[in-house]
Amino acid sequence: MQWEVGKRIVAPTRCKDYGILSVVFQLYADCKIHFKIPPTVFYPQPKVDSALIGLHFLGPGQLRRRLAGVSPAHLRTVVTATFQQRRKTVRNGLKQLALT
Repeated sequence: MQWEVGKRIVAPTRCKDYGILSVVFQLYADCKIHFKIPPTVFYPQPKVDSALIGLHFLGPGQLRRRLAGVSPAHLRTVVTATFQQRRKTVRNGLKQLALT
């Protein structure tokens, strides 16, 4: 995949690349960039670098522990609202939610 997408998947919190893609992938899998792949190894050559990403998906038990009792549907709603608009603060992004 593209290097930039790979960086977003493995991005740590409080990083510019951290977003909804990071949250979702890191929730369901342990993610790691193994190495960068230069465009010269492909034909035709793309204009971007690529990356080899390792994804070790969690089993059902591990996923339940990570979710810690949170409903996947509620989590999806909160994450979507939080990252809807990049420049908004979390508080402003969540104002529209009526969590019960």
